[in-house]
Order: sequence, then C-alpha cells, then structure tokens
Amino acid sequence: MTDPEIQSLAREILARDAYARWRPLRAEGFLEFLRTVLHWFEVLTTSMHDLWVTRPLVYAALVGALLLLATLLLAHIAYALRVALSKHGSPPPPRADAQEPRFLEEAETLASTGRFLEASHCLELAVIDVLLRGHLLELARSDPNRILRHRLREAPLPNPERQDVISLLDRFETKWFRDRSEDRCLYEDWRNLFDRLRRLQVTS
Repeated sequence: MTDPEIQSLAREILARDAYARWRPLRAEGFLEFLRTVLHWFEVLTTSMHDLWVTRPLVYAALVGALLLLATLLLAHIAYALRVALSKHGSPPPPRADAQEPRFLEEAETLASTGRFLEASHCLELAVIDVLLRGHLLELARSDPNRILRHRLREAPLPNPERQDVISLLDRFETKWFRDRSEDRCLYEDWRNLFDRLRRLQVTS
C-alpha cells in the first residue's frame, strides 16, 4: 500500500464511532452541545411554569422537596468541614515512649551487665529529664555543659540536690572523657539522686 492509501485507511478507521471519545471537541460540536443544554433548560422551565398553572400543589411540593434536599446537602457539607477542621486542628495523641523515656530501664539493663559508666550516662539523662518535666530546669538540646551548670545553679532546687547534680556531672565527665573506667559507686549515686528528685517532684 502506498502512503496516501495508508493515510486514507487510517482516517476511515478513526472516523468510526468507537473512536469518537478520543477525537478533539470541535467548535461546532461544542455549540451543538450548548444548544442542547439550553433547549433542555427551556423545556424544564416551561414544564415548571405549566405545572405551576395546572397543578400548583404539586409544584409547591416539588419546590419544597428541592429546597429540603439543598438544605440537607449544605448541612452535610458544613458538618463534614467542621469535622475535618477539628481533626486537623487537634494535636495527635503523644506516644507513651515519648512521654516516658526509658532511661531508667536502659540504665538498669546496662548495670546488670557491669557497664556502669554507660548506665551512669543514662541516669544523667534521666535526672535532666525529671528536672525538665518538673519545670525545674530550662535547657535546649544544643546547650553545652557550661550552660547546663549555669542553669542548675539558678534552678529552684534544694541546695543538697543542686550540689549533688553538679558534683556527679563533674565525676561522670572525668570518668567518661579521661579514665573510661567502670564505677559502680558513681552509678549508685546517680540512681540515688534520681530517686530523690523523682520523690521531690511528686511531693511538689
């Protein structure tokens, strides 16, 4: 087959009704569609007018039903929007592990295997967490240890607990950065301080 014959055959196939939906909508087709819509609208308007003249009760019932349907649709839309906005605005429930960090459990697990230095580090974090949750200390994640010590000196803590926190920080940093040796006594002192601060928070 020659190229003109192939093009003619392709046009003939594409002109079939099965391919009508993929053909671009031409201006004549759009105008015809618009005329059809206007014609149906005119017929509906005329029918409603005739119904109003011949059967006013039926007309009133039909209009009332349409108004009721429109009211129900608007009420449903308003309710759906209200529910969607309330769900979007309410914060998600906090997770249990976000509320209660497991520093103490990790410390006890590490101490049971003799890793008292890492256990002391977990208890240090647990002590700071208790102070933060009790609003006894304000501290950002990026604040260095010198800021931590400064905030501890100004914290509304009893003097023994304040001095013990600062002292244990010094002892821990010496072990952690210099000696790197296990110290069961350091761990037990951190644990004792943690229990005291937790009792202090409960009583306050």
